[in-house]
Amino acid sequence: MKKLNLVFVTLLSIASTGCSTIAANLERNLNDPNVLAKIQEISDRYNRRAEERESGVYGDPYEEIDLTGDWQLEGYSNRVNSIRHTYDGIIVTPNNGKPVIYNQIGPNLYESKGMTYEFITIHNGEWRSNDKRNKVIKLRRLSWG
Repeated sequence: MKKLNLVFVTLLSIASTGCSTIAANLERNLNDPNVLAKIQEISDRYNRRAEERESGVYGDPYEEIDLTGDWQLEGYSNRVNSIRHTYDGIIVTPNNGKPVIYNQIGPNLYESKGMTYEFITIHNGEWRSNDKRNKVIKLRRLSWG
């Protein structure tokens, strides 16, 4: 019984010495400006990613969005446009028509014969007729290409 108590006391002293060493290292690291800067950088990165997930806007708004995939025309449950990138624009293929080439005229903005596609996020966009009707149809991504 006495040997067991001696072993227990020895293990307890080793554990407490180890914990105090860990605590001392932690305190020293938290006072180090380089460690604090790295912790802040990681925290800022995770906060930005959370904001991006909530808003749907990822990265630089002028960064080109990969549009490849199928896009649903809101208000038209049976209308889907398939979009593929070309060298200087996109090819839009409606599910009931022939492909139309839209040339890029700005960041995530494409035009063909006065009609435009504009994409604000990786999930949403708009088609505009830009004529006297000025018809606007909202788009939402259905699938990734």
